[in-house]
Amino acid sequence: MAKREEAKEISLVDYETGIFEIQKNQEIQKVIIKQMYEINDSNIEIKEDIKNVGENDKLWATFSDIPDSNIGETIADYNTRTELIDEIVDKVIENNINGVCIDLSNVTDTNLIKRFIIELTPKLREIGVSTSLVINEGINQEDYKNIVDYIVK
Repeated sequence: MAKREEAKEISLVDYETGIFEIQKNQEIQKVIIKQMYEINDSNIEIKEDIKNVGENDKLWATFSDIPDSNIGETIADYNTRTELIDEIVDKVIENNINGVCIDLSNVTDTNLIKRFIIELTPKLREIGVSTSLVINEGINQEDYKNIVDYIVK
């Protein structure tokens, strides 16, 4: 089995503009990040439906506004966490998304969210979807560098 690569870094400036380039398999790919999904009360709401990216561009959907109070109860329980992960995977497939960016800038309970990321990332990777993580000062980058593909700092 091949060793998992350490996550590459994306600067916060690139993340905020919503457009940046990544190198994947010896080619440069243009990535467009759109805030498409919002997780509230264990449901995923589509904020914006976007499918009009260029032929060679990659579309990454951002899951944002993840509130500790609502999501904590959902991801603390294995069954509801698994249901949420399955729903995310379904939405990604349904909308032809190439990458998922999970914005943890407002999350303080890192133990629960780490378990969620550990279980979500391989399911996305199975369908060829990259995973990136927006971290805040309270989240240790080292905890995630061997789990996700990209870390936004």
